[in-house]
Amino acid sequence: MAIQSRIVNNSFTEIYVGGGNSITQSAQTNFHKFYTRRILTPTENISDYKEVTASERAAIEAADAKWKAPDTEFVKQCEYEGIVYNRITGFFELNGLKDISTSEMRLIWLNRQQAPWNVMSSNRGQLRTNLFIASPITSSNNQIKVDCLFDSYSSATVINVSNSNDSIHATKIAGVYAFNNCGVLEEILGVFSLYNEVSTTTHPFSRCYNLHKLQLLGLQWSVSFKDSPNLSLDSLDFMVARASNSKPITITVHPDVYAKIQDETNTEWHALLAAGAAKQITFATTE
Repeated sequence: MAIQSRIVNNSFTEIYVGGGNSITQSAQTNFHKFYTRRILTPTENISDYKEVTASERAAIEAADAKWKAPDTEFVKQCEYEGIVYNRITGFFELNGLKDISTSEMRLIWLNRQQAPWNVMSSNRGQLRTNLFIASPITSSNNQIKVDCLFDSYSSATVINVSNSNDSIHATKIAGVYAFNNCGVLEEILGVFSLYNEVSTTTHPFSRCYNLHKLQLLGLQWSVSFKDSPNLSLDSLDFMVARASNSKPITITVHPDVYAKIQDETNTEWHALLAAGAAKQITFATTE
């Protein structure tokens, strides 16, 4: 039985469940509250809540009981770096993720010192995101001279490569296996460029199966996104419009993306062909 709703007192929306089930917050929190009936506030709607069974409620309550407040000094350190500690949910928030536990945040913080600059970090496969710091970047050209920069961040859904979204402060990243094997990565935050040419065997975006959004600036060489069926139109538009190649290059895309580009009825995607031709850029696929 799904959550039901009704109007009470001619103006208020009440949600309710039966059958021994409960209603609780749908958003991640360490402080769940449970109801069988609840009148929604003006800022709430039914999607803010979910129905749980008695056994699910017991598991949630047991997990909440294990929560411990993070050390005050650690919270201060995080907030100094721009990381949000949400005292309403008991989670840290970074790079769009709003459910980072204290233990996970400590791991991210540890890798602030070690990785991505130390590519041998043993924790990289456990991180859902990263804390970007500017200190390893040379002040003269914003370059990070590390191959395999985010190689095998296999749990990361979002990676931050820059403290800025403008081209002037774009981060220059070594292209060799830069984001290789980031299988669940959806978004690369910040404007960045690849400052060295890479071969097909050292491709920076290999096995990026979920990659959707990135801002790749100053493209000079051919590049492949053959494993990324969800790559967005905005990402390709940005890439083509801001390319700086002096000779013909090719952007290889997944067959699903290529089909949209070739579809004459899909006018926005099809326009990439003309935009690319004007910049000596050809689109290709692997099939």
